[in-house]
Amino acid sequence: MGPSVYLAERFLLLLSGRTAAGFIDLEAPLVDNVIHTARALGKRMEHMTVMIQYRERHQQAIEAVRATGARVRLFDDGDVTCAIAAAIESSGIDLFYGIGGAPEGVISAVAIQCLGGEMQARLLPATTFEHERCVGMGLSDPNRVLTLRDMVASDECIFAATGTTPGLLLNGITTESGLGAVTHSLLTNGQPNAVHFIRTVHSSREVG
Repeated sequence: MGPSVYLAERFLLLLSGRTAAGFIDLEAPLVDNVIHTARALGKRMEHMTVMIQYRERHQQAIEAVRATGARVRLFDDGDVTCAIAAAIESSGIDLFYGIGGAPEGVISAVAIQCLGGEMQARLLPATTFEHERCVGMGLSDPNRVLTLRDMVASDECIFAATGTTPGLLLNGITTESGLGAVTHSLLTNGQPNAVHFIRTVHSSREVG
């Protein structure tokens, strides 16, 4: 991971899966990105789904996407999981857009790199101090678009997550009679660009 996580508190993010990689552009209007992604995926606009966090700051983006005929899937929390979903075809999410925490953005970038998707981001310095910190750490133009390679410079990376509560991609922790706790995890790395969903049974003796 690059140092960008320490530069500013928030990112503006746009990301897609492998098939639409190369078709997104954070500097273009969001509507254009939805249209170009639909073409890349061979989907009709009404079959497109864009994931956006349910926040007042995103209201204009939500309305713009809906005006195209595409669907908007809103979420409250879980930035990382919802971002990753756009790079997993079976999730039904085609595009992710919005402003979120920079640390969560960089964590998401690792997963997107492993999954072969595309992610673009722009730091949003909220104060003069954050802007100067960006410049001081070598980012002469804090407003420039960062590519996935700016955030994850190597294919030698691993992303792993385990669900604690039920979510979009992972089940929460459950218990099974006679077995103990059951967890559901996601594991992917930068070499084979494959994602593994792992169900693990923890015996009561093991967790005790």
